[in-house]
Amino acid sequence: MNETPEFSLLLLLTHPQPDLQPDAIRQFLSENKINWSELLKNIKWHRVTPQAYDSLKSHAEFVPEPIIKKLQQSCMQCKKNSLLQAAFLVKIASIFREHHIKFVAFKGVTLSQLLYSNIATREAYDIDIIIDFEDLEHAEKLLIESLGFLRVVPEVTATRKQMHFLNKSMKDRTYSQRQGEVILELHWRFNIIDQFFNIPVPVIYKTSELVYLYGENINILSKEYLWLYQSLHGSMSSWYRLHWINDIARMLVVLPLDWDRLMESSDRYQCRKNLVEAVMLAASLYNLPVPGQIKQSFYCDKKQQAQLKLVRKSVQVMRIHSIAAAFRRKLFFLPPRFFMRYFLGQLRISPTDFKLFPLPDRFFFLYYWLRPIFRIIRIFK
Repeated sequence: MNETPEFSLLLLLTHPQPDLQPDAIRQFLSENKINWSELLKNIKWHRVTPQAYDSLKSHAEFVPEPIIKKLQQSCMQCKKNSLLQAAFLVKIASIFREHHIKFVAFKGVTLSQLLYSNIATREAYDIDIIIDFEDLEHAEKLLIESLGFLRVVPEVTATRKQMHFLNKSMKDRTYSQRQGEVILELHWRFNIIDQFFNIPVPVIYKTSELVYLYGENINILSKEYLWLYQSLHGSMSSWYRLHWINDIARMLVVLPLDWDRLMESSDRYQCRKNLVEAVMLAASLYNLPVPGQIKQSFYCDKKQQAQLKLVRKSVQVMRIHSIAAAFRRKLFFLPPRFFMRYFLGQLRISPTDFKLFPLPDRFFFLYYWLRPIFRIIRIFK
């Protein structure tokens, strides 16, 4: 599929080596007619506003004034959100340390700090931290009573049996602060219970590294786990936002690793296909060199090559995969013993089911009988 001028420009604006791109951007703008409304739509969908604006503002003579102003306003809002999230993350770190709760931050502003030495360079939607399940209730109490957060998923009206079920089957709780200005996801595992790559939290913490934010050392994922998690997260989401691919591309530039060791680790955690797709996708879009180990694995698997073509098309047309295409990707990427769990898990009770059809605890068993109906409702939503 041929790239549109808007998507080609977006790749230049978000290149992981921005210092090398000004001449290429200027030449592209002078030689191509850009649909600026379409470019804005691309930037918003792919959640790359700060990178796009920071690269485009030096070429404002090629850009209609209303467009550059609108992009500037969006960028300022993104950076404001990042600063607010960083401030709350530091507060969380301080109060959790005081109460001896260990946590590791991933994605969000800490990833921006690691990759760009600037918390506001990449767009951050929320704060993600992972803690030991034994600390979950204590951590929630601190978030609510000391920092003004409100739990939104599961809702505060969830019953005792509903919470017990969700604690066993889900991976996180979501909290909101300041009328939704700051969203926090508090994880006790990376994935839902029947999926792979659920590394014990003590191991995650023991191997973690540090970034420095506003006087606080924040624990983040080790580079090895970061590579695997980012690859797995983007791949299982089918890479429909450039935001995820751009992170991988930047990691290729600034976080090189021992690729033999990383490939062995991906085999151990059964996510080699995800890692290979992540690197090949980022490298092909941004014209970056590919490690030999990745290239060898990719060209030995025609199905892997077909999946890459599929996601390249998906990210360009700004469309989430159909249910059928998403199912085929799961069939390809999930290890066999996990695929059946995933398939059956599509009938899992969801937190939204409790809101849709609230039942007292004595009738909790009815949720199991109603699962097919709830699943159909979620599909159509």
